[in-house]
Amino acid sequence: MERLEFVTSEMARIAPTYCDLSDAIWQLAEPVYGEVVSADLHIVQLERAGFRIGRNVAGIATAFVAEWGEDGPVIAILGEYDALAGLSQEGGSLVPSAAEGANDNGHGCGHHLLGAASHAAAIVTARFLEATGRSGRVRFY
Repeated sequence: MERLEFVTSEMARIAPTYCDLSDAIWQLAEPVYGEVVSADLHIVQLERAGFRIGRNVAGIATAFVAEWGEDGPVIAILGEYDALAGLSQEGGSLVPSAAEGANDNGHGCGHHLLGAASHAAAIVTARFLEATGRSGRVRFY
C-alpha cells in the first residue's frame, strides 16, 4: 500500500472519533491549566492506541506526553486543547453569540481542532510505522 493511500485511508477511518473529540473539547471550553477533562479525553484515546502516558509534565497537572514505539527517530507532535477567556461562542454561529449555559471560555483560536487533529496525526503515524515495520517513536505533547 502506498504511503499516501495508507494515511488517507486511516485518517478517513478514524475521523469520526476525532470529530467527536474536538466537539467534546469545544463544549468543555476548559482554560489553560484547568483542562482536566479535556486532557483525560485525549489520554484515554492515546492509551487505547497503545501509547504510554507520562503525566504531570513540568509540574503541570494537565500536561502529559504520550509515546509510542521503542527505538529510532522521534517524531514529535504538539496538540493544544485549552480555551481562552472571553471567547465563548455558540457552535455554528457566524455572529458573536455566547454558548448557552457555558462558562466565558471558548476556542476562538481553534485549539479544540488543533489538539484533535494533531492527536489523530500521531495515531496514524504510529500505525504507519507499525504497518510498515519501520522503527521510530511517536510523541504527542
